[in-house]
Amino acid sequence: MESSLENFSDQILIDKAYKRTGLSDFGDQSFRESLKMLLASYNNSMLNRLGRQSIEMNLINFLCNRLLIQEELKKYPEIKMENIERPLFIVSMARTGTTFLQRLLASDPENRSPLLWELIMPAPAPDFKTYQTDSRIAIVTKRYDEFNKSSPGFKSIHKINALLPDECLWFQKNDFKSIAFSTRAYIPGYLKWLDQQDMIPTYQYQRLQLQLLQFRYPTNRWVLKCSYHMYAVDALLSVFPDACIVQLLRDPFKTIPSFLSLKDAMYSPLNDDLDPKIFRNEFLESQKSMLDRYLTARSASNPSQFYDMQYNSFVKNPVDEVCKLYQYFGYAFTETFEKQMLQYLAQNPKNKYGKHIYSIEQFGLTKKMIYDIMGDYGRLFELVE
Repeated sequence: MESSLENFSDQILIDKAYKRTGLSDFGDQSFRESLKMLLASYNNSMLNRLGRQSIEMNLINFLCNRLLIQEELKKYPEIKMENIERPLFIVSMARTGTTFLQRLLASDPENRSPLLWELIMPAPAPDFKTYQTDSRIAIVTKRYDEFNKSSPGFKSIHKINALLPDECLWFQKNDFKSIAFSTRAYIPGYLKWLDQQDMIPTYQYQRLQLQLLQFRYPTNRWVLKCSYHMYAVDALLSVFPDACIVQLLRDPFKTIPSFLSLKDAMYSPLNDDLDPKIFRNEFLESQKSMLDRYLTARSASNPSQFYDMQYNSFVKNPVDEVCKLYQYFGYAFTETFEKQMLQYLAQNPKNKYGKHIYSIEQFGLTKKMIYDIMGDYGRLFELVE
């Protein structure tokens, strides 16, 4: 089979998406430049055969999503009229308890966090009447059952399941503009290009996908999370001007090696002969840039839209800390929600799927490296001296 990655051909990928969906209208064509830049970097990466197959499959899926989303918009142009009001974004460094917070908040009947299956396959618009039995659930479940079998230790780092809320980075991947692409391969050229791009159109496309998801399944409040939002908070607030943003703060001497361990678990099966120090250095550079950009954007924004939560306090008293968060943003903290949270906590004790083991030394990190990454961000939030 001809490989689009080996031939640097975005058109081969697109033709495969046409064939799979039977559709040919992408609507806006601006994604093509992003796709070409991404393919060029993948071509110069150390992806092995499995990695190339995995990446190509994902890219075709993203192209299919664009075609299917455009088809829904042609049928139901009123989707664009859906109101997204005061969405809550969890915008924090990775490995700070963001998944725990998102899934805890998802137990509130007033909230809705996109589940993995609808993040991966957002179109056609899911229907409330058939939401629990949607055929896409089985497709995504099968895919990740296979992943969990091949990587049995991964669930101790991040539990993946079609029916669990997950990161909204998938929305941005459908626009081919996301730092998240670097979690599977070493692509410094793409990251340098991305650093110069206007992210507002990508957040507009994310908003459109949320409108699509709630078109036949109304919700009061979206709860979304992704560490990469720190990279473009200015764009996020431009598109979601009434967004509420919560930031979790945790010791970087734990978070940074923890994320590198996660990244290594994602890199290793897909890349050959890749020195961990290479992706470590790429990660350190991107984190430094992300934190600097976040501080700049936050300092120019309305401070009342941001709430800071200490990780240690949150894991010690999660219900109390969520109550404080609700009070800050004026959300109704109901008895039903409290009961649902307590039930979730009872069913999901810490280290339920095993303990995640990692260390600073594992990746040749030093305290100085971490101090340098954190910079003004670390000092401002008292995470480093």
